This record gives sequence, C-alpha cells and structure tokens, in this order.
Amino acid sequence: METRRRAIELHKQGAALSRAGHREDALRANTEAVRLLRMPPGNPALTKILATTLSNMGIDFWAMGRHEEALRAEMEAVRLRRELSKTDPSVNTDLASSLHRLGVKFRAAGRNEEALDAHQEAVRIRRRLSKEDPAIIGDLCISLVGLAIALRAVGRPEDALSTDKEMVQLRRALAANGPNASKDLAAALNDLGTVLNRMRRYDDAIKCGEESVELSRNSRRWTPVEVVPDLAPALHGLGVHLSAAGRESEALRRHEEAVQLRRKLASQDPSVTKALAWSLNNLGRQLRVVGRHRDALSVDEEAVDLRRKLVAADPGVTSELCQSLEHLALDLCAVGRHEEAVQTGEEFTGLRRKLVETDTSNVIMATFAHALENLAFSLSAVGKAEDAVHAAEESVDIYRSLLDRTDGWLEAGLACALSSLAAFLRAVDRHEDALCADKEGADIYRNLAKTDPELTARSFHGSARDLRSIGLHEDALRAEGQSVHLHRTITQTRPALLALRIESLRSLAEDLRVLRRTEDAARTDAELADVEAMHSLAEIPKIE
Repeated sequence: METRRRAIELHKQGAALSRAGHREDALRANTEAVRLLRMPPGNPALTKILATTLSNMGIDFWAMGRHEEALRAEMEAVRLRRELSKTDPSVNTDLASSLHRLGVKFRAAGRNEEALDAHQEAVRIRRRLSKEDPAIIGDLCISLVGLAIALRAVGRPEDALSTDKEMVQLRRALAANGPNASKDLAAALNDLGTVLNRMRRYDDAIKCGEESVELSRNSRRWTPVEVVPDLAPALHGLGVHLSAAGRESEALRRHEEAVQLRRKLASQDPSVTKALAWSLNNLGRQLRVVGRHRDALSVDEEAVDLRRKLVAADPGVTSELCQSLEHLALDLCAVGRHEEAVQTGEEFTGLRRKLVETDTSNVIMATFAHALENLAFSLSAVGKAEDAVHAAEESVDIYRSLLDRTDGWLEAGLACALSSLAAFLRAVDRHEDALCADKEGADIYRNLAKTDPELTARSFHGSARDLRSIGLHEDALRAEGQSVHLHRTITQTRPALLALRIESLRSLAEDLRVLRRTEDAARTDAELADVEAMHSLAEIPKIE
C-alpha cells in the first residue's frame, strides 16, 4: 500500500514539474514512479497510472530532444492502453491521444508506414467516440490533420486532401458554436489553402485564403481588441496564393496589411516582434517581385535589424537572420550598391557555414548552397569573377551531394545553380567548362519539364531575373526564352496561369531591348498584348 501511495505521489509530482517546464526533474520523478508501478503487475488501476506516466515521460523526452526514448515510452503507453481498452472502454480517449503522439514520433523517425497506422487507428477511435460525444469532434479534427500529414509522407496526396477537406467540414459545422470555433475554422482553411497551393490548385487555394481572411476579420465582433492577431497569418496565406497565381499586385496589398497589423501588435506586445520580422520578410520579397527594389530595401533593413536583436537573445534563430540578409543583398545589388551586397553576402554565407558545421540536415545544407549561389551573383557584380566561380562551384557541389538524399526535390535548385555557374564560367573565358555546366543543367531541366513544366518555367524565370540583376542579359535572355516557351504550353490547358506568362514575356522583351534586338522585342510585345487581352477576357465574370 505504501509503495502504491509513493508511486502515485511521484506521478503527480512529475506531472506538476513537467507543467512548470522542469523536464529533467519531472523525468527523475516519473522514472521512479514507473519503477514502483511495475512492481505489482496485473492491477488495472495502477496500469492506467503507469500508462499515463509513460506517456508524460514521452512528452518530456521529446521536448528535450531525446526522441528515441520518447518513442519507446509512447509505444509502451499505447500497448498498455490498448490492452486496458479491451475491458474498459473509457481508456479509448487516452489511447487515441497516445496513438496520435506515437504517429508524430514515428514520422519524425522516418517510420512513415508505422506513423500512418498509428494515425489511422487514432482517427477510427475518435470517429467512434465523437458519435457518442460531440465534444470529441475537436480532437478528431486534430487526428485528421495528423493523418493527412502521414498520408502525404507515404505518397498519397489525394487521400490526404480528402482528409483535410473532412477536417474543414467538421470545423465548419463547429463554427456556429462561437468565436473560438470560428477561429479554428479560419486556421483550418488557411492550412487547406497551403495544401492546395502546393498541389498547384491556385484558384481553390485563393478561395480558402479569402474565406480565412473574412472569418478572421469578422472575429472582431467577438474580440474586444482593435487588432485581431489571427488576421495577419490569414493575410499572409492569401498573399502567397495570389502570388503563385501571378496576381502580384493583389498579393502585395495583403502582405502590406499583414505588416501594418503586426506593427500595431508588436508596439503593445514585444513577443510579436518575431512574427513582425517574418511579415517584413514576406513583404520585402513581394516588393522585389513587382520591381520596387528601393522599397524592398528599406523593408529588408528593418527585418535585419529586428532579427539581429532576436539572435542576440536566441542564437537558435540565426537561420532566419541569414534569410533576411540574403534578401537584403539581392536588393542592394538591384539598386547598384554592389560592394555592400558583397559584404552582406559574405556575412550570411559565413553564418550559414557555421550552421552546417553542427547541422548537416538536408534543409540546412540546401539553404547554404543557395546562399553561396547568391553570394556568387554579388561577387560577379563587383568584378570578382574568379571568386564568383568558386562560390558557384561550391554551391553546385553541395546540391549534387544532396540529390541522392532528397528524392530529387532539389533537382530544380541544382539546374538553376548550374546555369548560374555556366554564366560565371563564360565571364572568365572557361567556355568548355561553361558548356559542360550548361549541358548538365539542360539535361536536368529537360527531364523536369516532362514531369513538372510549371516548376521548370518558374525556375527559368527566377534564374533569368538573377542574371539580369547583374547585367548578364545574354544569359538572362536564354533562361527567359525557355520560361516563355514552357508558359506557352502550360497556359493552353491552364489559362489561370496567363499572368505568369505575361510576366515572363515582359521580362523577355526587356532583355531583347537591352540587347538592341528591336524587331524581336516588337514581336514579343505583340504577343504580350495578345496574351494580356486573353487574360482580361478570362477575368470578366460570366453572366449566369
């Protein structure tokens, strides 16, 4: 009896310590509780407490980065709760929670099939429970999100989309219950919009984004504050979808409003500063897309200042500072301040080089490769042609090393880096090496165009923009010509992307004029006028 009391006391103590953020102390208390609770086997009441203690330990291990131990603890909690549920249906609620957490842990360990099994079981249980108790529907929505992520991880995007849509339908039904449920629906629509955007279903993504924004605006009716915090992320999501569809000016307005909102919030609550820096980053990118580089520059500088302060307090956000510095360098280059662009480029590549010394994950390595490519452009602009080649070669080497580790999702990045390297090699008269880089990049682009012409067209357009920014108009012309060619084919079946074709044609005409190819520029202008007319007709609402 004394052992049981002591075990329960330790269990409660561990839970309290965990809630207070004292993870190490919580684990010590829970470890002793588990030892004591294992001693009298076969007592269902104690087995329940043992399962809860193990699950709590899994949460603490996870928070401390001890993922393997977290996985083992949660697996045992699931096993115990599954056995208990055979005779005690009330355990199913906790079993579903453990299964959801187990799915997350399996996915983090790369065990995607096991993650899917866990999430499917959690959904089955919560579906059944929600029929008896509608209060469970919110938990079911959380499980459906986990299931959708697991389905994508095993290559079932359409099934994942169906799951996301079911979750939104449930949130929509709950939204009539009040402001919190409406807020959850807005967030769910924002997430669904992101999914649809990634699937290139931009019109559907925009509809989700617009509804999310509208719901967030309407929440003022229930929220006694001047600024609604949830409106800014909804505006950001809508801005991203509009930009993906080529509606850049509309996207810009959304990002500007998001920054205004977060400025007000940050003036009242300094903890919003990180979110404000993120919104400034997005606004700077959008200003750059519409060619307003001087305005983008001032926004970039503000974002860098904020993120320097954030890094001083938390070095863990150094990668975010690097991102803002990269954007700053691009705009410095665009307004002709090339020496400052080089200094900024050397700073962010230096920071990223330090990051990869301790973290060689695919994302961190890929961002380092991209940073080196951006530095190469700045070096080329100030006449440091050999240094530009060295930076570009290192970028290409990193991209190549990552290909086998990333299932091909960096192929477009490698192709773009090879095109840039070829341009820099030509600048130092290494024409044979340039031809080899061009051929390798062209082969990758050719294969990509067969499976993903839109991504390939966007990649060519982005490459052309970068080359143009440092005066390499011949190279920019080649890349933009490929972008226009692909967009001609794409828009035959996807007229919603005419705005992207228009953008590429405008850039192509600009390159042709700079190179004094006036007749070709005139022909491109004529095609541009025709496409703009088609686009205008496509936007006229049809009479029902």
